[in-house]
Amino acid sequence: MTSTTETDTSVVVIGAGQAGLSVAYYLRRLGLDPGNDFVLLDRGPGTGGAWQHRWEALRIGSAHRINDLPGLDELGLSFETADRHMPAKKVVADYYRAYEDHYDFKVVRNADVVAVDNFGEHLNVTFTLDGEETKTVSTMLVINATGTWG
Repeated sequence: MTSTTETDTSVVVIGAGQAGLSVAYYLRRLGLDPGNDFVLLDRGPGTGGAWQHRWEALRIGSAHRINDLPGLDELGLSFETADRHMPAKKVVADYYRAYEDHYDFKVVRNADVVAVDNFGEHLNVTFTLDGEETKTVSTMLVINATGTWG
């Protein structure tokens, strides 16, 4: 099927936690350029997905296991060997930040998606930045990686 409609990007990934970053890794491996061929939108103010909202007292290994992101080993990092004395929310945020930087994902933060509209050959994703500026990006595909936090 050939599209006659030009879009801003090929893929919009909503959410930059574990699922969104994993998807971004594989999109990049398929040859898509972050920030151009695909865009990552995340509602959170920083890295770490839902982990940035966890309790300060929670430590890695004390509640449940955190799986490594695909390609995290390329950075020499693993949650298996992470500091168990630091708050889990800090460790996860630091690892995710290093991961995003290493793979140059260009995550758009404080982007609260308010609508996804179907226009037949393309989709429009409308979001607010910092609760103020409204933007719309057109795409061929939307991946919902919002997880369970919101």
